[in-house]
Amino acid sequence: MVTTTPPQARISGISATRAMANRTSDEFAQLAAKGQRYEQVDGGYTKAVVDVTVTDSSLEGATATLQLTEDTRLYMPFTAAEVAEGAPEYEEFSLPHTVTFDRTADGTWLLASDKADTGSGPAPSTQLTEPDAAEDTGGGTPDEDEGAKDSPSGTDELPDDSTKDVKLQAGYDYGKIVAYADKY
Repeated sequence: MVTTTPPQARISGISATRAMANRTSDEFAQLAAKGQRYEQVDGGYTKAVVDVTVTDSSLEGATATLQLTEDTRLYMPFTAAEVAEGAPEYEEFSLPHTVTFDRTADGTWLLASDKADTGSGPAPSTQLTEPDAAEDTGGGTPDEDEGAKDSPSGTDELPDDSTKDVKLQAGYDYGKIVAYADKY
């Protein structure tokens, strides 16, 4: 849905619950709009190659749960010569999913949910969980004063034994990232 060419394969032969069908329809429309924004920015993705592998399954009553791994390549609009000179041929990612199916009274299985595990970093281009750059997240403005840069905040050396249990935690403020990119 995010490529410049229409998808060759659609989800066919899979019936879904009414809620899932509505959600999927809405998401496909949002992803198509996202693909158009990608195309306007840098030419977009020309095609996608997606492989899905079932890694686990379980059945509990009238609910079947599948653990899947989606392996996707989103191809860039670069020529073979540009790729030979170092331009990326494609963007690639693997994304785990948990998919559930509910069995109806007549024995039909309906797709009930599909939850992608995007982790804590930025979501892949095919997911709607990543903040939209056009969306105002309240993260700042391009003209916001970033403070003085003349001296570091602290230069005291850490004691020798203080690095044993150091853990780094970082989060992204997409609004600030976009504001910085707009300014510079």
